[in-house]
Order: sequence, then C-alpha cells, then structure tokens
Amino acid sequence: NTPLSSPGIQSLSGLIPQQPTRLETIMSDRAGTPLKLFGYDQLGNASLTNSSPAGAVQDDYVLGPGDQLAVSLRGQQQADFQVTVDRDGRVILPNMPPIAAGGRRFGDFRADLDAAVHRAYISTNAYISVAQVRQVSVVVAGDVYQPGVKILTGLSTPLDAILLAGGISKTGSLRGIRVLRGSRTLPYDLYAILTHHGLTSNFALADGDKIVVPPLGRTVA
Repeated sequence: NTPLSSPGIQSLSGLIPQQPTRLETIMSDRAGTPLKLFGYDQLGNASLTNSSPAGAVQDDYVLGPGDQLAVSLRGQQQADFQVTVDRDGRVILPNMPPIAAGGRRFGDFRADLDAAVHRAYISTNAYISVAQVRQVSVVVAGDVYQPGVKILTGLSTPLDAILLAGGISKTGSLRGIRVLRGSRTLPYDLYAILTHHGLTSNFALADGDKIVVPPLGRTVA
C-alpha cells in the first residue's frame, strides 16, 4: 500500500520533481488540496548515483571471493601481504594453514587470522584491513527507469542498486520489493528507510541477486 501525502518532502538526492500522475491529480481534486505519492521525489529518477564505497569497512561486513585484504606483520616477523579471498572462500598466507573467510564477518575473520599469526610467529602482531571490496553483479527488474544488470560492490545495498537503476517510477511499489537470492526471497520495504521505522534491514547485496520492483498496489490518500 502506498499513501499519498502533502507536498514538501525534501529530496535526499536533489532529484528533479516529477509531473503529477493521473492518480495524484484525481486524489488531489477529491481532497481539494495538492497531494503526491509519498517517497517518489526521493527515490525516483535518480540517474546520477555513485556506487563506489567510501569509508572504512566495518566488522560486520561479510567477506566473499574477490575481496582483497592487506595484512601487515609487525614484531619479530616484519612483512606485508596483499591477499585475495579465493574462490573457495579461503585466505592463504606463508607458514600458515588456509583460513576460512568467505561468508564470514570481517571482525570474526580478523580475530582468527590474528590468532593464527600468534601461533605461527613469535612476538608478532597482525594488522588486517580490507584493501579493496569485491564487485557484485545484480539484476534490477520491474518498475524502475533503467532496469538491467548493475555492477556494484559488496558494500552496496538493494537501495543502491535501485538508485543506480534510475529509481522507482510512480507505477512501482515502494513496499513490495523482493530480493531473490537463490531459493530465498527477501522482502524489502523502503518505507522503513524513508521513515526510519519498520523492520526492514538495509542488508548488503550478494553476487547474482535479482531485485524485483512490482507494480503499485492499492493506494490511500
């Protein structure tokens, strides 16, 4: 369901206001005051979107194949390594057994790698960071302005992909979005983000995800 609201919502992205739809015109005439569909001025026609990650990677980031890690050893052993999570989800460093990384939180992996360094080397500390985040390929389909395959990063969310697809048109739902991940269907409600309420978490995308924006359903004003 998508309510109509009074005008004046400030756009998060500086988007160009869209022309009123027939539905908005009908509802405005009935109410005797201008009304517009809630949220589309913030999430529609977003043709200029930067999908590049910014800032440090947090401990809850889930590692995957293609992520590049910078490992510095300081102490009795002095060395710097640039390693990539391989296709089996492992990280391999000299004199240490492979360490599982794929599908794990960065903070948990860092703790395991630090413990492995202490077992392999005497009086040596490890400093680990994510040097480069992997790319993911997702499909955005349905009522968006520019559907198709989008290339983002492992830090990107479904909202990033939707904005990269030009945003949601006023014929599309902001509430019934689905993220198809293998055999799973993850609901995605943009009202939770727009209003800072609700249960939708702005989770990270995985390679191969398909984001489906269905047509607008029943509407109240």
